[in-house]
Amino acid sequence: MCAVDALGMSAILGTEVVIEPADPVTGERITVTVQGESAVATPATVVVFVGADAGRGPSAETCCTSLNFFTDRATARSWAGEHPRVGGIVADLADATRLGATIFGGALTS
Repeated sequence: MCAVDALGMSAILGTEVVIEPADPVTGERITVTVQGESAVATPATVVVFVGADAGRGPSAETCCTSLNFFTDRATARSWAGEHPRVGGIVADLADATRLGATIFGGALTS
């Protein structure tokens, strides 16, 4: 799953979720605990890269591999610099969590 999908799971399921990805640059383990539109992370500097590959195709191919958790902004920017076809932004965890909750929150009730 991409980071935004994972952040939206709490809103879909109506329960706390724990996400345990690794930073794709450093391999450092990250822990994110999400309850609805709120999240806390270890390390506290966690950010999310929100973007998409410039190519065509289904979102699973053009977005999901690009929406990642990173330990900090510098690491996310480093990754983005190494992937010039991927346009996007580095979002703080709070904004990315609200995005996930907004996109997926009503998925099971609609």
